[in-house]
Amino acid sequence: MPDFQREINERIDAFVSEITDLAKKAAQETLESALGSVRRGGVKAALPATRTRRKSGKRSPEEIQETADTLLEFIRENPGQRMEAIAKALGTTTKDLTLPTKKLLQSNAIKVEGQKRATSYYPSTGKPRAGRSGGKRRRRRKV
Repeated sequence: MPDFQREINERIDAFVSEITDLAKKAAQETLESALGSVRRGGVKAALPATRTRRKSGKRSPEEIQETADTLLEFIRENPGQRMEAIAKALGTTTKDLTLPTKKLLQSNAIKVEGQKRATSYYPSTGKPRAGRSGGKRRRRRKV
């Protein structure tokens, strides 16, 4: 009888293992299809889903420029959107778009209408300026 019991236990273990593998595959396919449709979301160029950040948490200038280029392209294709809608469509946060937005505004590549959360973003009709240092100009003090 012990051989018979052992054989039954082996078959049960094999069956459970096979069912577990099938359930994992089904869950993975469901997750991939759900995340794939969210990421694409009808947007041509979505931002990378995962970024590797430095230990300090800062993004490299190349990453910021890449985000700015993607943001500018999105604004050109979808003028008049608010930041929350833009961030959702690009699959990122509004916080991650703050610095690239400031850089695009400084270079005159985009313009804004409205204030605070009601701000809408449009492509600029003028020529983009060369990048500035970003600091305020100092006035000379007369002595």
